[in-house]
Amino acid sequence: MKKINHCKYGALSVLLLLLAFLWSVTINDICLGDIVVRFIGLNAWSNITTGYHYTIIYSLFFIIPAFILAEKGDNHLFLKAIQFCSIILWIVILLFILLCYVTLFIE
Repeated sequence: MKKINHCKYGALSVLLLLLAFLWSVTINDICLGDIVVRFIGLNAWSNITTGYHYTIIYSLFFIIPAFILAEKGDNHLFLKAIQFCSIILWIVILLFILLCYVTLFIE
Protein backbone atom coordinates (compact mmCIF):
# COMPACT_ATOMS: atom_id res chain seq x y z
CA MET A 1 0.00 0.00 0.00
CA LYS A 2 2.84 2.42 0.76
CA LYS A 3 4.31 1.95 -2.73
CA ILE A 4 1.01 3.03 -4.24
CA ASN A 5 1.06 6.21 -2.14
CA HIS A 6 4.59 6.98 -3.33
CA CYS A 7 3.43 6.58 -6.91
CA LYS A 8 0.42 8.83 -6.34
CA TYR A 9 2.47 11.57 -4.68
CA GLY A 10 5.20 11.31 -7.29
CA ALA A 11 2.85 11.35 -10.27
CA LEU A 12 0.86 14.28 -8.94
CA SER A 13 4.03 16.19 -8.06
CA VAL A 14 5.45 15.67 -11.54
CA LEU A 15 2.14 16.74 -13.07
CA LEU A 16 2.09 19.92 -10.98
CA LEU A 17 5.71 20.76 -11.84
CA LEU A 18 5.07 20.18 -15.52
CA LEU A 19 1.96 22.34 -15.33
CA ALA A 20 3.95 25.09 -13.57
CA PHE A 21 6.54 24.97 -16.34
CA LEU A 22 3.95 25.04 -19.12
CA TRP A 23 2.03 27.74 -17.27
CA SER A 24 4.95 30.17 -17.26
CA VAL A 25 6.91 29.47 -20.47
CA THR A 26 6.14 31.18 -23.75
CA ILE A 27 6.59 29.02 -26.85
CA ASN A 28 5.87 30.46 -30.32
CA ASP A 29 4.26 33.53 -28.71
CA ILE A 30 1.73 31.32 -26.89
CA CYS A 31 1.67 31.02 -23.12
CA LEU A 32 -0.93 28.78 -21.51
CA GLY A 33 -0.77 30.79 -18.29
CA ASP A 34 -1.43 34.07 -20.08
CA ILE A 35 -4.53 32.68 -21.77
CA VAL A 36 -5.99 31.37 -18.51
CA VAL A 37 -5.04 34.45 -16.48
CA ARG A 38 -6.62 36.80 -19.02
CA PHE A 39 -9.76 34.63 -19.09
CA ILE A 40 -10.03 34.93 -15.29
CA GLY A 41 -9.60 38.71 -15.55
CA LEU A 42 -6.12 39.12 -14.03
CA ASN A 43 -3.13 40.81 -15.61
CA ALA A 44 -0.50 38.59 -17.20
CA TRP A 45 1.95 41.44 -17.84
CA SER A 46 2.66 44.68 -16.02
CA ASN A 47 2.13 46.75 -19.22
CA ILE A 48 -0.58 44.97 -21.25
CA THR A 49 1.79 42.77 -23.35
CA THR A 50 5.20 43.91 -22.13
CA GLY A 51 6.96 44.47 -18.85
CA TYR A 52 7.07 41.96 -16.04
CA HIS A 53 5.51 38.57 -16.67
CA TYR A 54 3.23 38.00 -13.67
CA THR A 55 2.30 34.55 -14.92
CA ILE A 56 5.66 33.30 -13.66
CA ILE A 57 4.72 34.40 -10.16
CA TYR A 58 1.29 32.78 -10.54
CA SER A 59 3.04 29.47 -11.28
CA LEU A 60 3.89 29.27 -7.57
CA PHE A 61 0.34 27.98 -7.11
CA PHE A 62 1.55 24.77 -8.78
CA ILE A 63 5.08 24.60 -7.39
CA ILE A 64 4.13 24.88 -3.70
CA PRO A 65 1.67 21.94 -3.75
CA ALA A 66 4.17 19.87 -5.77
CA PHE A 67 6.78 20.40 -3.06
CA ILE A 68 4.30 19.63 -0.27
CA LEU A 69 3.15 16.40 -1.95
CA ALA A 70 6.73 15.32 -2.49
CA GLU A 71 7.43 16.11 1.18
CA LYS A 72 4.55 13.87 2.32
CA GLY A 73 6.27 10.76 0.98
CA ASP A 74 9.00 8.91 2.81
CA ASN A 75 12.63 8.91 1.71
CA HIS A 76 11.81 7.85 -1.81
CA LEU A 77 14.44 8.93 -4.35
CA PHE A 78 11.86 10.00 -6.94
CA LEU A 79 10.09 12.26 -4.44
CA LYS A 80 13.41 13.77 -3.34
CA ALA A 81 14.13 14.61 -6.98
CA ILE A 82 10.74 16.35 -7.22
CA GLN A 83 11.55 18.33 -4.07
CA PHE A 84 14.88 19.35 -5.56
CA CYS A 85 13.21 20.50 -8.80
CA SER A 86 10.61 22.44 -6.81
CA ILE A 87 13.33 24.20 -4.83
CA ILE A 88 15.20 25.08 -8.03
CA LEU A 89 12.02 26.56 -9.54
CA TRP A 90 11.41 28.51 -6.31
CA ILE A 91 14.92 29.97 -6.51
CA VAL A 92 14.50 30.90 -10.17
CA ILE A 93 11.18 32.65 -9.48
CA LEU A 94 12.55 34.48 -6.44
CA LEU A 95 15.54 35.64 -8.48
CA PHE A 96 13.14 36.83 -11.19
CA ILE A 97 11.15 38.82 -8.63
CA LEU A 98 14.34 40.28 -7.16
CA LEU A 99 15.59 41.22 -10.61
CA CYS A 100 12.26 42.93 -11.38
CA TYR A 101 12.46 45.06 -8.25
CA VAL A 102 16.11 45.93 -8.79
CA THR A 103 15.41 47.11 -12.35
CA LEU A 104 12.52 49.23 -11.06
CA PHE A 105 14.85 51.12 -8.75
CA ILE A 106 17.59 51.53 -11.39
CA GLU A 107 15.19 53.13 -13.88
